[in-house]
Amino acid sequence: VKFDVLVSNPKILKVYKKAFGEYKNVNFILSRNSFKERLFKKLGILTINKKRLKKYNGFIYIGGSIFMENPFDNTNEIILSKKVDYFFKKNKPIFILSCNFGPFYTKDYLKRHKKLFQKCKNVIFRDKYSYNLFSDNLNVSYAPDVVFSLDAKANKTQKNTIGISVINLKNRKYTERVKKAYLNFIKE
Repeated sequence: VKFDVLVSNPKILKVYKKAFGEYKNVNFILSRNSFKERLFKKLGILTINKKRLKKYNGFIYIGGSIFMENPFDNTNEIILSKKVDYFFKKNKPIFILSCNFGPFYTKDYLKRHKKLFQKCKNVIFRDKYSYNLFSDNLNVSYAPDVVFSLDAKANKTQKNTIGISVINLKNRKYTERVKKAYLNFIKE
């Protein structure tokens, strides 16, 4: 099977190519929105490039915390729903791997995702809490995190150090005040 991995950030594209360059069946593509997609987005209409998706036999969406309800911006949810609907209507398999669900705040968000996951061939949650929310769906399962399960070389540990993972809020629709407060909190 040949895999095309669509990457939206040029810097990350370089990292992926370097890390996975030995796999000849994996192709990394810088994903840019078409003129039509950018124009519609400015008009408040979210679209997907069906012409680009047409050539694929299936769709795999892999991530971690990819289902967090954001009351300020549901762009990612809408785009994912459109892609799932596209592949579902074409009777092509959809896989969502190594994710967790939440935090979520509304029953409607949970209900929308129950419907979304029913269209998938398989949804694999990396935590029991998320799995239990959707375990009544036969195509839902649980498995440890894909990335953390990799057999990676251990780095040399440094004493008296702490690693902190900071979320990049640059492209998220939070106010500058909220972004600044978040960074200040992390600094503290």
